[in-house]
Amino acid sequence: MKKAIFAFLALAAALIFLGLPGEAFAKAPTVKITVSGGRIRRAIEITNPQLLALSDVWRGQFLDLTRSPLTSRPSGPTSYEVSFYVKLAENNVRKMYVVYYYPNVRSEQGFIYIPPEGPLRQLNWGTIMRSALEGKWIYALPAWEALIKPVIAKSETKSRPQASPTNSLPSLHQKQIHPPGARIESSVLKSLPCLSVPISNSTTAATITTNSNPASAH
Repeated sequence: MKKAIFAFLALAAALIFLGLPGEAFAKAPTVKITVSGGRIRRAIEITNPQLLALSDVWRGQFLDLTRSPLTSRPSGPTSYEVSFYVKLAENNVRKMYVVYYYPNVRSEQGFIYIPPEGPLRQLNWGTIMRSALEGKWIYALPAWEALIKPVIAKSETKSRPQASPTNSLPSLHQKQIHPPGARIESSVLKSLPCLSVPISNSTTAATITTNSNPASAH
Protein backbone atom coordinates (compact mmCIF):
# COMPACT_ATOMS: atom_id res chain seq x y z
CA MET A 1 0.00 0.00 0.00
CA LYS A 2 2.79 2.37 0.97
CA LYS A 3 4.61 1.55 -2.28
CA ALA A 4 1.51 2.38 -4.31
CA ILE A 5 1.08 5.70 -2.52
CA PHE A 6 4.76 6.53 -3.02
CA ALA A 7 4.55 5.71 -6.73
CA PHE A 8 1.45 7.88 -7.11
CA LEU A 9 3.13 10.81 -5.37
CA ALA A 10 6.22 10.41 -7.53
CA LEU A 11 4.09 10.42 -10.70
CA ALA A 12 2.16 13.49 -9.55
CA ALA A 13 5.40 15.31 -8.78
CA ALA A 14 6.76 14.47 -12.23
CA LEU A 15 3.63 15.76 -13.93
CA ILE A 16 3.76 18.98 -11.94
CA PHE A 17 7.43 19.42 -12.81
CA LEU A 18 6.76 18.89 -16.51
CA GLY A 19 3.98 21.45 -16.40
CA LEU A 20 6.10 24.11 -14.72
CA PRO A 21 8.09 25.53 -17.67
CA GLY A 22 5.11 27.06 -19.47
CA GLU A 23 3.65 28.49 -16.27
CA ALA A 24 6.95 29.63 -14.81
CA PHE A 25 8.18 31.34 -18.00
CA ALA A 26 4.85 32.71 -19.21
CA LYS A 27 5.90 36.24 -18.28
CA ALA A 28 9.40 35.95 -19.76
CA PRO A 29 9.89 38.55 -22.52
CA THR A 30 10.73 37.91 -26.14
CA VAL A 31 14.08 39.65 -26.67
CA LYS A 32 14.96 38.68 -30.22
CA ILE A 33 13.44 37.41 -33.46
CA THR A 34 15.39 35.82 -36.29
CA VAL A 35 14.15 35.47 -39.87
CA SER A 36 15.56 33.23 -42.60
CA GLY A 37 14.43 31.94 -45.97
CA GLY A 38 13.36 33.53 -49.23
CA ARG A 39 16.18 35.59 -50.76
CA ILE A 40 17.79 36.29 -47.38
CA ARG A 41 21.36 34.99 -47.54
CA ARG A 42 22.00 35.06 -43.80
CA ALA A 43 19.43 34.98 -41.02
CA ILE A 44 18.58 38.47 -39.79
CA GLU A 45 18.09 39.42 -36.14
CA ILE A 46 15.36 41.86 -35.16
CA THR A 47 15.26 43.58 -31.77
CA ASN A 48 12.76 46.33 -32.51
CA PRO A 49 10.99 46.93 -29.14
CA GLN A 50 7.64 47.58 -30.83
CA LEU A 51 7.82 44.31 -32.75
CA LEU A 52 8.98 42.36 -29.70
CA ALA A 53 6.08 43.74 -27.67
CA LEU A 54 3.73 42.06 -30.17
CA SER A 55 5.71 38.82 -30.21
CA ASP A 56 4.92 37.23 -26.86
CA VAL A 57 4.92 33.51 -27.62
CA TRP A 58 2.39 32.69 -24.90
CA ARG A 59 -0.10 35.43 -25.67
CA GLY A 60 0.40 35.06 -29.43
CA GLN A 61 -0.57 38.62 -30.33
CA PHE A 62 1.06 38.16 -33.75
CA LEU A 63 -1.85 35.89 -34.69
CA ASP A 64 -5.00 37.56 -35.99
CA LEU A 65 -7.64 35.27 -34.54
CA THR A 66 -10.49 37.57 -35.58
CA ARG A 67 -10.40 35.88 -39.00
CA SER A 68 -10.81 32.21 -39.74
CA PRO A 69 -7.56 30.46 -40.75
CA LEU A 70 -7.13 28.89 -44.17
CA THR A 71 -6.87 25.12 -44.36
CA SER A 72 -4.91 25.09 -47.65
CA ARG A 73 -1.75 26.95 -48.57
CA PRO A 74 -2.35 30.30 -50.29
CA SER A 75 -0.79 30.61 -53.72
CA GLY A 76 2.05 33.03 -54.26
CA PRO A 77 3.62 34.04 -50.93
CA THR A 78 7.17 32.98 -50.08
CA SER A 79 7.72 31.43 -46.66
CA TYR A 80 10.16 32.67 -44.03
CA GLU A 81 11.12 30.85 -40.84
CA VAL A 82 10.58 33.12 -37.83
CA SER A 83 12.13 32.10 -34.51
CA PHE A 84 11.23 33.72 -31.19
CA TYR A 85 13.92 33.97 -28.49
CA VAL A 86 12.88 34.44 -24.89
CA LYS A 87 14.94 35.60 -21.92
CA LEU A 88 14.22 33.01 -19.25
CA ALA A 89 16.80 34.33 -16.80
CA GLU A 90 19.96 36.41 -16.72
CA ASN A 91 22.34 35.07 -19.40
CA ASN A 92 19.71 32.51 -20.42
CA VAL A 93 18.10 33.31 -23.77
CA ARG A 94 16.52 30.40 -25.62
CA LYS A 95 14.66 29.78 -28.85
CA MET A 96 11.17 28.99 -27.58
CA TYR A 97 8.87 29.11 -30.61
CA VAL A 98 9.09 28.83 -34.41
CA VAL A 99 6.53 29.63 -37.11
CA TYR A 100 6.55 30.19 -40.86
CA TYR A 101 5.55 33.61 -42.11
CA TYR A 102 4.02 34.11 -45.56
CA PRO A 103 3.91 37.84 -46.41
CA ASN A 104 1.40 38.68 -49.08
CA VAL A 105 2.94 40.26 -52.16
CA ARG A 106 0.10 42.77 -52.23
CA SER A 107 -1.17 44.99 -49.46
CA GLU A 108 -3.39 42.23 -48.10
CA GLN A 109 -2.66 40.38 -44.86
CA GLY A 110 0.00 37.71 -44.82
CA PHE A 111 -0.18 34.37 -43.05
CA ILE A 112 1.50 32.50 -40.20
CA TYR A 113 1.85 28.72 -40.29
CA ILE A 114 2.44 26.69 -37.13
CA PRO A 115 4.25 23.40 -37.91
CA PRO A 116 2.01 20.40 -37.10
CA GLU A 117 4.81 17.84 -36.83
CA GLY A 118 8.53 17.26 -36.48
CA PRO A 119 11.16 18.86 -34.22
CA LEU A 120 9.65 22.34 -34.49
CA ARG A 121 6.33 21.10 -33.19
CA GLN A 122 8.10 19.49 -30.25
CA LEU A 123 9.90 22.75 -29.55
CA ASN A 124 6.66 24.73 -29.70
CA TRP A 125 4.81 22.25 -27.50
CA GLY A 126 7.51 22.66 -24.87
CA THR A 127 6.42 26.30 -24.69
CA ILE A 128 2.70 26.31 -25.49
CA MET A 129 0.32 23.99 -27.33
CA ARG A 130 -1.88 25.38 -30.11
CA SER A 131 -3.20 22.11 -31.53
CA ALA A 132 -6.32 23.69 -33.05
CA LEU A 133 -4.19 26.08 -35.12
CA GLU A 134 -1.39 23.77 -36.21
CA GLY A 135 -1.18 22.98 -39.91
CA LYS A 136 -3.32 25.98 -40.84
CA TRP A 137 -2.51 29.33 -42.39
CA ILE A 138 -3.48 31.92 -39.78
CA TYR A 139 -3.76 35.57 -40.70
CA ALA A 140 -0.90 37.66 -39.34
CA LEU A 141 -1.76 40.57 -37.07
CA PRO A 142 -1.56 43.71 -39.29
CA ALA A 143 0.35 45.71 -36.65
CA TRP A 144 2.94 42.93 -36.27
CA GLU A 145 3.23 42.47 -40.01
CA ALA A 146 3.67 46.20 -40.62
CA LEU A 147 6.83 46.07 -38.50
CA ILE A 148 8.45 42.86 -39.72
CA LYS A 149 7.58 42.96 -43.44
CA PRO A 150 9.70 46.07 -44.30
CA VAL A 151 12.72 44.59 -42.48
CA ILE A 152 12.51 41.45 -44.60
CA ALA A 153 12.13 43.45 -47.81
CA LYS A 154 15.12 45.64 -46.94
CA SER A 155 17.28 42.62 -46.14
CA GLU A 156 16.42 40.96 -49.44
CA THR A 157 17.30 44.13 -51.33
CA LYS A 158 20.76 44.12 -49.73
CA SER A 159 21.20 40.46 -50.65
CA ARG A 160 20.69 41.06 -54.35
CA PRO A 161 23.93 41.23 -56.41
CA GLN A 162 24.87 44.73 -57.47
CA ALA A 163 25.21 45.35 -61.20
CA SER A 164 28.69 46.45 -62.28
CA PRO A 165 28.85 50.06 -63.53
CA THR A 166 29.13 50.48 -67.28
CA ASN A 167 31.18 53.09 -69.08
CA SER A 168 29.06 55.82 -70.61
CA LEU A 169 31.42 56.04 -73.61
CA PRO A 170 31.30 53.29 -76.22
CA SER A 171 34.21 50.88 -76.35
CA LEU A 172 36.96 51.75 -78.83
CA HIS A 173 36.75 48.18 -80.08
CA GLN A 174 33.13 48.65 -81.07
CA LYS A 175 32.40 49.71 -84.63
CA GLN A 176 31.24 53.33 -84.71
CA ILE A 177 28.41 53.99 -87.14
CA HIS A 178 27.51 57.52 -88.21
CA PRO A 179 24.92 58.53 -90.79
CA PRO A 180 26.16 60.14 -94.02
CA GLY A 181 26.84 63.83 -93.55
CA ALA A 182 26.77 63.62 -89.74
CA ARG A 183 28.73 66.31 -87.90
CA ILE A 184 31.28 64.98 -85.41
CA GLU A 185 32.01 67.21 -82.42
CA SER A 186 35.64 67.95 -81.68
CA SER A 187 35.21 66.72 -78.07
CA VAL A 188 34.28 63.29 -79.39
CA LEU A 189 37.22 63.29 -81.76
CA LYS A 190 39.59 64.05 -78.91
CA SER A 191 38.34 61.11 -76.89
CA LEU A 192 38.61 58.67 -79.81
CA PRO A 193 41.97 58.39 -81.61
CA CYS A 194 40.52 57.32 -84.90
CA LEU A 195 37.05 57.27 -86.43
CA SER A 196 35.88 56.01 -89.78
CA VAL A 197 33.20 58.28 -91.21
CA PRO A 198 31.35 57.21 -94.33
CA ILE A 199 31.14 59.96 -96.97
CA SER A 200 27.82 60.46 -98.67
CA ASN A 201 27.59 59.33 -102.33
CA SER A 202 31.02 57.71 -102.18
CA THR A 203 32.28 54.16 -102.04
CA THR A 204 35.34 55.08 -99.94
CA ALA A 205 35.67 56.27 -96.38
CA ALA A 206 37.75 59.18 -95.19
CA THR A 207 39.84 58.61 -92.07
CA ILE A 208 40.01 61.52 -89.64
CA THR A 209 43.04 61.54 -87.33
CA THR A 210 43.28 63.52 -84.12
CA ASN A 211 47.02 63.61 -83.60
CA SER A 212 47.45 67.27 -84.55
CA ASN A 213 44.33 69.09 -85.72
CA PRO A 214 41.02 67.34 -84.90
CA ALA A 215 39.17 69.24 -87.59
CA SER A 216 41.49 68.34 -90.48
CA ALA A 217 41.02 65.21 -92.56
CA HIS A 218 43.69 63.40 -94.51
